[in-house]
Amino acid sequence: MNKYINYPFIKRHRDVILKSIEPSELGIEIGPYDKPWITKPDYNVSYYDRFTKEHLVRHANKNRNPENIVELDYVADNIGHIDGQFDYIFGSHVFEHFPNPLDFLVTAYVKLKQGGRLFLVIPDSRYTFDLCRPRTGVSDYIDAFLEKRTKPTPRSIFESVYWGCGPVIHQDLWAKPDLRVQIKPLRNFQKAFDKASSSVHSYIDCHVTITTPELFGRDLRELIESGILQFSKVSVSDTEYNANDFLCVLRLSLIHI
Repeated sequence: MNKYINYPFIKRHRDVILKSIEPSELGIEIGPYDKPWITKPDYNVSYYDRFTKEHLVRHANKNRNPENIVELDYVADNIGHIDGQFDYIFGSHVFEHFPNPLDFLVTAYVKLKQGGRLFLVIPDSRYTFDLCRPRTGVSDYIDAFLEKRTKPTPRSIFESVYWGCGPVIHQDLWAKPDLRVQIKPLRNFQKAFDKASSSVHSYIDCHVTITTPELFGRDLRELIESGILQFSKVSVSDTEYNANDFLCVLRLSLIHI
């Protein structure tokens, strides 16, 4: 077991998730990279990523240990291309990368068995390098869904660079709330433009969904009230003190398109 999952900022969410699943239940973890939360052989879990292990090894940054990158059970553009259904689906800091988050929720419903759960750990943009970026709204989810997007748009790429704040230490923002208004975006226009231009003909990863617990919960409720999504149970936690992410737990039921 890697020591990462025992860090306090991981353990608080992981404990909630593990209490909600049985070791024998069939689960899938999205984007485990070198630090899976649901571990084998303790749990009947499969690992999925849209990129191969070889690709992940080649592109691992300084915060990743290539030797610990897990063997993947599934490699596909989205989980809809995986056979079978699961008792639960889990992803930590992956939802914000999906170019079409509403389509992911629709697909996750299809891949979940009756009573299945979707666990998502999502960054709170108030405490990350996305602090200065425009927030994602329900219209953005609808726009991506109707356009059937399969990769981040040049706009998302541009904003991620132009409005990015560089390194942000979330503990400092908790200790000194006034520091938030002093942080300014990098606003490197040429770099943002060049990267956005490159994204037209290639897949460039970035954060697409920029949200907070309150905003994400509100958007989910609006999607439910509209009839586009229906959940039997939805829980969005607050971001805890000195943390930079929150836990969303969904039980999916019927979806009307």
